Amino acid sequence: MLCAAAGVLLLTANVTADQRCTADLDQSGMVDLADFSLFLINFGQTGMNVADMNGDRLVNVEDFSQLLVSWGPCDNQEAERIFEQDFEHHQPGLYTEAMLDADWQMPTWSQGVEQGRVSIISTDDETNQALAVQYPQGQFGTSETGAQWKLLFDQSYESVRLTYRMQFHAPFDFVKGGK
Repeated sequence: MLCAAAGVLLLTANVTADQRCTADLDQSGMVDLADFSLFLINFGQTGMNVADMNGDRLVNVEDFSQLLVSWGPCDNQEAERIFEQDFEHHQPGLYTEAMLDADWQMPTWSQGVEQGRVSIISTDDETNQALAVQYPQGQFGTSETGAQWKLLFDQSYESVRLTYRMQFHAPFDFVKGGK
């Protein structure tokens, strides 16, 4: 079983009002069920549309992702990009401890990379590189499946938003503790 995170992994501290309020489709100052309803009504529509939050002229799951990460009240805090990582600079193959250290600012601990459960793959359309993580069938628990590592920041933040895209390859089974 394989899970792949593609594109750019982005961490921001806080979020600007403009970013948060993009998903506030009814302009109520809150991203909530009313906005979700408006999103559902417009799902699949093309062209200029209020529910097209990423501007690709299609209301789809990427816009739904924006709605979910924006859930809650719009605020006026400033966003600061604190970390960004993509995998375009790697060739497909096993993701090594040296790559992990270089890409993630020498994490203080990790699981999964040393055990060979992480690799770089080309996406289905082969235009991007992605980080792929194995979840061996029949296994559960962090010591036997998946991967994790600790990314340290140079200061503390009240809130941090993580943005990424993820794909689960069939027949991925979401049992025993989730993924």
